[in-house]
Amino acid sequence: MKWTLIILLTGMLLFPGSVFGAENANAGEKAGIEKMFSNYRSAWLAGDEAGVLKMLSDDVQIFVPGANGGKLRGINAVRGFWFPESDVRYPIRSYQISDREIYVDGDLAVVTGRSTLDWDTVEEGRVTASASSNSEFMSILKREDGEWRIFRQMYQMR
Repeated sequence: MKWTLIILLTGMLLFPGSVFGAENANAGEKAGIEKMFSNYRSAWLAGDEAGVLKMLSDDVQIFVPGANGGKLRGINAVRGFWFPESDVRYPIRSYQISDREIYVDGDLAVVTGRSTLDWDTVEEGRVTASASSNSEFMSILKREDGEWRIFRQMYQMR
C-alpha cells in the first residue's frame, strides 16, 4: 500500500496535467468514448466488418500476441488479420468489458480494462468449436473529424 501511494503521488507530481486533467475529463468526453466502444462492441456482435473497421484510425496499430512482428499496421493489415478471406467464420457470441478506466487529454484518450469474448468456429454452416478468452487491454484513441477512433491497441490474454 505504501509503495502504491508513493508511485501514485510521484506520477501526480511529474505529470499533473495528464493525471488530474484526465481524471476530471468532462462527462461529455467520456460519454463520447463510451458510445464509441458501445458501437465497436455492437459491430463485433453483429459480425459487421465495415462497422468494426470504421472505429479504427487509418493509421491504426494493433499489438497482437503472437502476430508476425507483434504489430499490425494500418486498416488493411488489421482487416486481413481480423477478417481473413475464408470459408471459416468466427462469430462473436458475447463481448463484455469491465474495469474500464478512461483518461482524456485533448484529442487523445487512453482506455484500459478487461474484456471477455466468447465465439464460435463455423465451418460449412455449422459450429465446429467454441472458445472464450479473457484479456486486459489498453486502447489509445484519437479524435479525428470530431469522432473518437482507435489509434493504438494492445491486449494481453489471461
